[in-house]
Amino acid sequence: MGYTPWHMKRRVVEMPPAQEPRETNPFSAALLAAELGGPSYRLDLHGLNEDQAIDQLERAVFRLRKPDENVLKIIHGRGGQKLHDAVHEWLAAHPQDVALYQDASKLSQAGGVTYAVLY
Repeated sequence: MGYTPWHMKRRVVEMPPAQEPRETNPFSAALLAAELGGPSYRLDLHGLNEDQAIDQLERAVFRLRKPDENVLKIIHGRGGQKLHDAVHEWLAAHPQDVALYQDASKLSQAGGVTYAVLY
């Protein structure tokens, strides 16, 4: 048996097992579009205490009931976690009004912005 160059040797590559398709939320596309600069309503909660912020959030959610424009960009800032946590608690407690919410994934907004898709 003679010499076989390395690039001609037969290699066996094992493929990972096929994964089940992940379930995706139908509202994720709207959220991603808003994060990339698509249409969204902006709610700035800077300088408000928790009660004032939640009051403004409630008003915004109940005012924005348009099927084609249903993404809310909530700017709570990076200061303490109090506003962030209060906003997330309120959104989680209202599944009949909020289809999906998550923190911004853009590095410049991470921790200071939450996007919410409303029904």
